[in-house]
Amino acid sequence: MKISFSSLILCVLLTECASWKSSLVSQGSRNEAIQNAIIDFTHSDKLYQKDNLFWVHTVSINDSILAVGIFGTSHKFQIYKDKSKYDYKAIPTGYLQQKDKIFYWDDSTKQVDEKLVRLLASKNLTDTIPAGQFYHVPIGDESKKAANYFFYKGNLKRYRRVHTSLALGYYKAPKFKHK
Repeated sequence: MKISFSSLILCVLLTECASWKSSLVSQGSRNEAIQNAIIDFTHSDKLYQKDNLFWVHTVSINDSILAVGIFGTSHKFQIYKDKSKYDYKAIPTGYLQQKDKIFYWDDSTKQVDEKLVRLLASKNLTDTIPAGQFYHVPIGDESKKAANYFFYKGNLKRYRRVHTSLALGYYKAPKFKHK
């Protein structure tokens, strides 16, 4: 009986792992790599439990490697008010909400989404300040670790994850064997 119970637990764990892994895409560019990184991060990374807001950024390391960094943060977004007009240039343009967690990044192909502005405001993550006023934006905790993903551009299902407090580009990217 004990063997069958252990087998059942193993089967459930393998099935759960296989189900989220099957949602990873192999072809695409920056946005697909971001999606793959978030999928892996939400299902298999312990850093996911430590924060509710995550900054996602990308760096093209070379012709074959694209890096995606996921960093937990708690900073607020500035909305600049000039009379009755609001300026959202400090608000990210790409985002994904997973349960109570928000992942955000800058996407030059998109405009600021009003739903995101309302979502950030509902979670008390915005500050409205007068236009033209200088506002210090904190950088964040530099000792805090991020999950950095290195994707092989030829197949986005081939990737490596590195936990580090060093910024992307300040350490050597992992190597991929050519297949």
